[in-house]
Amino acid sequence: MKKEIRSTLLLIGILVVIWVFLYLGNKWAFSSSWNRTYVNGKEVVHRVPDTFKDCATIDELTSAGRELQKELSQEKLTKIQYLDTIFRAHCIDYDKAEVSPDLTGEEKNNQKIITTAIELWVLQGNSENPFQPNSRISKIEALAFLFRLSGLELKGNMSWYNFRDVGDDWKRDVAAKATHLDLVYTSTSKNRFYPNAIMNQWDAYKILKQTAKYYR
Repeated sequence: MKKEIRSTLLLIGILVVIWVFLYLGNKWAFSSSWNRTYVNGKEVVHRVPDTFKDCATIDELTSAGRELQKELSQEKLTKIQYLDTIFRAHCIDYDKAEVSPDLTGEEKNNQKIITTAIELWVLQGNSENPFQPNSRISKIEALAFLFRLSGLELKGNMSWYNFRDVGDDWKRDVAAKATHLDLVYTSTSKNRFYPNAIMNQWDAYKILKQTAKYYR
């Protein structure tokens, strides 16, 4: 009897491992090799999923940036506007998301964006910290959304990026990665990252333009 139970548990364990492998493999097909890009004389060793390495996607990414640049607007972005921008830049068709048929217009469109963001693990909120789509998006949130979506990985020790105004572990990780990739302005002399600074269209353009370098 015990032998049969052990065999059953072992089979279940194997099936779970296979499912996880297939699920993650389907979600992001990582390249087996690391790439090297030099930024301001500094070597950045990185890799991204093959999903985002084709030329069409790179064109979409840079086009989204150019579209934002046209107005050079200082208009502050909401979280839903930013998600819409990075989804379009990464060729993600959120219009396919299934939402309540009772929704219409902008509310329906926003719910499709939110549903897609949850499915892709871009949004990882909870009941104590609900997502507010029409609130302004901060620099640390915008970068976290982008990193979760892109799957951009870095190799190397970045623990020395230790900003005085960045507290939580996840924020420290995002701040270190963004600084290493030279995506945003930081004050190294004051040792500050300014994580709560509100993003505008110009900020988003600069981040998308710089990120495109790492997709090649």
